Amino acid sequence: MMMNTSRTTCNQLRPAVGALVAVRMEDMVINCRVTDAKSAWGQVRLQVEPLAGSGSQWVDISRVTARLESAEPSANRKEIAS
Repeated sequence: MMMNTSRTTCNQLRPAVGALVAVRMEDMVINCRVTDAKSAWGQVRLQVEPLAGSGSQWVDISRVTARLESAEPSANRKEIAS
């Protein structure tokens, strides 16, 4: 997921919230839901929670390997923000 993070705005991050994504966590890839997004100092971070289990964590967008699906069925496997 490549994104120009130097000028990412709140409006560009809004579509990410609620998205289902695959996140790389060490040697595993975990399916998660994005609950929040922020950009600071040129870095985009997403707050994610696992679809199974509990907890939440802020992760760098580079750890997101794929968008699984979204509220719109036709949007499957698209990038979170361009």
